Amino acid sequence: MSIDPVGNLWIAGTFTEASSIKLKENIRPITSALDTVLGLNGVIYDRKDGSSKNEPGFIAEDVFATTPELTEVDETGEVSGV
Repeated sequence: MSIDPVGNLWIAGTFTEASSIKLKENIRPITSALDTVLGLNGVIYDRKDGSSKNEPGFIAEDVFATTPELTEVDETGEVSGV
């Protein structure tokens, strides 16, 4: 785990975000949500740094192409995470 100078947290493990309805307001449905989910391309991969093998997930650049609001973009404009 690391935190960069602007406060972003980076981990190479599992992260769970609190998602209870008790924490939300202004809830609106996503139009064509199933089509959006079906457009995501799940992959299995090994991390280049050797920290994990056969990890399920997504490629951030692919997710950005269909749902940019699910991705992070760094200060240079490059897609950096989901």
